[in-house]
Formats: sequence, C-alpha cells, structure tokens
Amino acid sequence: MKCLESYISLAALLCLLFLAATPLKAQEVRGSILGRVTDPSGSLVPGATITVTNEGTNSGISVSSNEDGNYNIPFLLPGRYTVMVEAPGFKKAIQRGVVVQVQDRLTLNFALDVGAVTETVSVTGENPALQTANGDLGQVVTREFLDRLPTAGQSPLNLADMAPGVVTSSGGVTSNAQNDISINGGNGKNRGNDVTVDGIPNLSARQRGLAVTMPMADAVQEFKVNTTMFDASLGHSNGGSLSVTTRSGTNDLHGTLYLYFVNRALNANSWTNNRLGQLKPATKVNEEGVTVGGPVRLPYYDGRNHTFFFFGFERTENARPLSRQARVPTALERTGDFSQTLAPNGQPIKIFNPFSTVVNANGGFVSRPEFAGAKIPSNFLNPVGLAVLAQYPLPTISGNVPIGGINWTGSSTFTTTTKNYQARVDHQISSRQRLYVRFSALRHFQSPTPNFFEGVFSFPIEGETDVANDYRRNHSVAIDDTITFSSTLVASFRYGFTRTNINVSAAGDGLDPAILKLPAIIINNQFDKAWPVFDLAVDGAPSLGSRSRRSVNDIHAFLANFNKLLGNQTFRFGADYRLLRWNEPNPGTAANGRFLFNKTLTRANPRNFIGQCNGLVASWSAADDWWDRL
Repeated sequence: MKCLESYISLAALLCLLFLAATPLKAQEVRGSILGRVTDPSGSLVPGATITVTNEGTNSGISVSSNEDGNYNIPFLLPGRYTVMVEAPGFKKAIQRGVVVQVQDRLTLNFALDVGAVTETVSVTGENPALQTANGDLGQVVTREFLDRLPTAGQSPLNLADMAPGVVTSSGGVTSNAQNDISINGGNGKNRGNDVTVDGIPNLSARQRGLAVTMPMADAVQEFKVNTTMFDASLGHSNGGSLSVTTRSGTNDLHGTLYLYFVNRALNANSWTNNRLGQLKPATKVNEEGVTVGGPVRLPYYDGRNHTFFFFGFERTENARPLSRQARVPTALERTGDFSQTLAPNGQPIKIFNPFSTVVNANGGFVSRPEFAGAKIPSNFLNPVGLAVLAQYPLPTISGNVPIGGINWTGSSTFTTTTKNYQARVDHQISSRQRLYVRFSALRHFQSPTPNFFEGVFSFPIEGETDVANDYRRNHSVAIDDTITFSSTLVASFRYGFTRTNINVSAAGDGLDPAILKLPAIIINNQFDKAWPVFDLAVDGAPSLGSRSRRSVNDIHAFLANFNKLLGNQTFRFGADYRLLRWNEPNPGTAANGRFLFNKTLTRANPRNFIGQCNGLVASWSAADDWWDRL
C-alpha cells in the first residue's frame, strides 16, 4: 500500500508541475455519474458509499458523498453500469442498467429509506433525458446503431450525419475525405473538425484533416458528434468535434467474423469500355474482418473482473476498372514524318523551321521557311526526344486522328488494399486505480496494376489521378492511468502518439534516367535518380515522369484531467500539451527535372497565335531546383 501511495503522490506532483506550465483543460471522452444522497425527509447524507460497477467487466469504483451529500464518479467508459448506495442506518439502494455514453454527465440522486443496511431497495427508472450537468449539444452513435448498419470497410465517421445539421463525406478508414464533414455549416473540409480516438488527437498535422488511424466499425464502442456549445476541452476545433471510443473486453468472450465481396463474374462491363471495344476488366472487392474480446486468462492468471483484451483486424481490397484515353505519337511521327498528321481543324499540318528564321535589322520577326512535306530531317531530331517518344505506346485506334484527338485507349485495374489493426488491454489495479493501453496500425497501398505504360505521369483530362502509387503506414498509441486520490478528487493521466507515414511515387520513380539519353549534368543534379517530367499535354499526349513525396509526421500528446468535488460544485481542470513534428522531403514535380513543351518555335509566326493551327510540340522550357546551379 505504501508503494501505491508513493506512486500516487509522485504522479500528483508531476501533474501539478505540468499544469503550471500548461493551464488548459484536456479533452475527455469518458462519462461521469454524479448526484446527491438524501434521507426520506430530504436531509443530506454525508459519508454514504457509492459504488459504480461495470456490468460487463464486474469491476467497480467506490467514492463517498461529501458533507453536502454530493458525489461524483468521473472517467467511466461507455457502457452499462450498476450504481449502489450504502449508508449506516439506511437500506441499500441499487439502480441497474445505467447507460453511460461518450462525454455523458449523468445526474442520479438517491433518497435512502431508513432500515438495516442488509435490506435492499431496487431503484427503477431510465437515464435522465436532460443532462443538467452538461451544456454540450451533440449526437451519440451507439454500439446498437453500429451493429445494425452496413459499415464493413467504411469509416465510422460516415455515420456522423445522424446528427442534425451535419453533412458527411464517404470512404474507408484511409480516405482523405473521411473528415470532410460540415457541422452546422462549419469548414470541415479544411482541417475544421477535431477528431480524437480514446481522447487522443487523431489528425495528421497539415494534412487537410486526414485521420491517422480510424478503428473499424466493429471495434468502436460509440462516437459522439459535438455540434456546438463546446467546453474548454474542445478548443482545438473551428468546426465541430468528433470523439470516438474503442471497445474493450468484458468477462464474457465475444467476437465477430464477417466477409463481403464483389466479383467480376457478377458485374456488367462499363459503358465506356463497351464504346471503346475494351473487355470487362478484372474487378474485385473483398472486405473481411474479425474481432474478439474477453478476459485475459493465462495458465497462472485469471483476469476476470480485472484484466481484459480486445483485438480487431479488417482487410479490404478494392480492384476497380480504370480506363484512360489520349493521343500518342504515331510510328511515322516518331521518325519526324508528319506528312499524314492533321491539325486540330482537320487540315494537313504545317511545320516551320525555327533555325532558318529571318529577322529584320531591328531583330523583329520576318518569316521562317516551311519543312517540305511536313517532314523534319533526321539531323534535326534530338536523341533525347527520340528516346522519350520511344517510351509511348503505339496508337490502338486506326485512322488519321487529328492532333488533340484520341488515337489510344488503355484499361487497367486500380487496386487499393487496406489492413487495419486494433488492440486494447484494460486493467483494474484496484478500486482506486485503473489503466488501459491501445495500439492501432493502418497499412494502405494503392496503385494501378499494371500501369498503362512505363513511366506514365499524367493524362490530359484526368491529370495524375489514379496513376501514382500511394503507400501509408500509420500508427497510434494511447496509454491512460486513472487514479482516485480521494472521494472528492479523481485524475486521469494520458499519453498519446500518432505517426503518419506516407510515401507517394509516380511510375517514373526508380527508372534509370540514362534510358532517356539525358546529359550527365541533369542526371547528376537530380533529387532522385528517376525520369524527369516531360509534359506534352498541350497536344493531348500523356506526360512521362516522376514525383517522389515522403512524409513522416508525429504528434506526441500529454494530457491530464482532474475532477474535484467541492461542496455543491464540481471543478474540472487539466492540461493538453501537443508536440507536432513535421518531416517531409517534398521537392515537388521539378526535383528530377521538368520539361514543358509548346508550339511556339514551329509556328509560321511565333508571336502570332491567333488563327494558326500549324506547328507542333517542339519548343521546351525546363524548371528545376538544380537549374539555378547549372
């Protein structure tokens, strides 16, 4: 007992020092039960023992009413509880089935009957409809709702629109849009909402509200959408606040197993593929998961009533059809022969020699000669340009397609695979101390499989959408220690850690730039050894290139909450300290070289763009971080 008292004293001292440095109230997602104990005449009953027992775990917490008959039991996990009140000279009062939800502050008053303490009075009644101890407005989505709704593979936040005035987005637990939630018109799409899991901050820094880890729906006990009238603990939001609590084990072993799938054999071909003569692509959606929770039972330890575990795993794989279309260089055009090429207006294209431009005495443009038959001599062809053109696929649509039209189509499969892990352990050390530890991990990988062709960077219409590889390895850890210092002072100390690890790459990343016959001065000054971006989109061609982006962003959160009952008043105070570390080498699309092409140098008049349909992509400019060092 002396060790426990020393530990509690040390924890209190450290927290007081912490509060002195950071006087802010920390966010708390658990609930409270409070009230007053009186006798039949309405007189106050001090010193009554109030015990709150979780009906799932049979673990209890006891406090005594103060001199004004008041009691307060905070930091209760969402669930069903039995409340028992005992006092000498009075019958024991018991109320079962008290439901505590996220951030509840339930008021339960007891009027004890005179009699022996061995006698019991069962109190019946529902939870108070009006929580007079709490001014927050919000909506709680309970476990019962989650059990009855189709949530496999989806983020639980998609159900936030059950609250009035809330408009949600969609997507799975790794979706960039899962927190695009407008609450009463708030700016949820630009980091406006605060999201916590078990009271731990769960948003990646500077990531547009991206949730680091989000438990699968079967691992969520409840979550609450706070719409307005926040208290000080929710001050990190300029929109709304969403508080998620994960499930914990109970004395009964329980679990779930589920499978959901969509197969290519059950689907029809898309309208676009039918129009383009493409076969039905491979489409597969698999969503499977398992959860299990219960008491920790080992050969020499029985954790019933004390130690509980909960584990969840969910895997989703979504392989959906992907199609693109563009104009690629024909076999003749790759040799400099544009005699069969049509301008966008359907007329034969004319190409002018930029190296034979005639200027006047003042340097003004006069004229430039036309290449005969729209054929560029072989000695004018640049080896880098020829090497780049060789990476493009040949047309798949026959006929003489004008520049800006479509002579190539391709289909692929865009595959997204997600693995979601959740593990939690709760342990009741004594009636005065309880703690829990939660670990979450998220694995996410998406890419076109296979890619349309080697080195493709973007397409004229869709841009870079669904072309790059996106690999994420996110983690979250929560540790909470709740200590009852006395019947009137209870504290919770919490540490949280989240890591967002994102690696985005294009098809040109990792490819040898020497294949494109680039000069050594470019290759030696690249950020990564990869293909530079060659942007020919002005004529409807796909772009080639690379773009590497890596980010490892951490949040350390230190939180402390105190509940102090003093007379008829309950004081809540605490601290919320967050350390954000942003680590991202994101040099942009020009880090390995970027070449932008247009028609200026092969027009009849490079300064007159009005009414001209001649010329083709020939001139270029380069932009890069290394360019200034050349």
